[in-house]
Amino acid sequence: MPLSSSTVGFLRKIVHGLGLLPIIYMGWLAVSGGFAPGRVFGLCGLTALSFLILTLCVSPAAKLSNTPLLIKLRRPCGLWSFAWAAGHAGIFLIIFMHLDVGRIVQAVQHRPFIALGQGAFLILLTLALTSSRRAMNALGRNWRRLHRLIYLAVLLASAHFWLAESESPLPKAAAVLAVLLLLFRLRGAFSKPV
Repeated sequence: MPLSSSTVGFLRKIVHGLGLLPIIYMGWLAVSGGFAPGRVFGLCGLTALSFLILTLCVSPAAKLSNTPLLIKLRRPCGLWSFAWAAGHAGIFLIIFMHLDVGRIVQAVQHRPFIALGQGAFLILLTLALTSSRRAMNALGRNWRRLHRLIYLAVLLASAHFWLAESESPLPKAAAVLAVLLLLFRLRGAFSKPV
């Protein structure tokens, strides 16, 4: 049975609550003395990737549940992904690199996975800037083509996470899920895009 508009509205509130949850956790870390830039940096990145994957889950969920209204969750999920990716990138550039272009270039040369993360962030920035109804109307059919870049973003972000945290099982699980979502899309699982 398709979900009602009020239920989808409630789910939007849950999405926003999940987006704010890491901020509450950071506040707790600050109060308890466990706050550290590296810890916050990792949390921002993990949250960004989690919301990115959640964004990709919306269309299949809408199709499989026969609830087109679920598509209303895609934009807030995507914007939360961008917001946390911006925090992740900001900590790297400002706190770790001190906005020193030379240091940034050197870091990318020694750790190529940084370039993958930067690529994913630039895609998310582009998608966030064109996520409004006005941008959708202005771009017309090109809007849908542009926003398919989210699949490239999730692959880049997953590879970035995997290479940065190769010892953890989390990046591997994220990469597998990202590939499955991409394959689901490529299979033509939808009779028409939602």
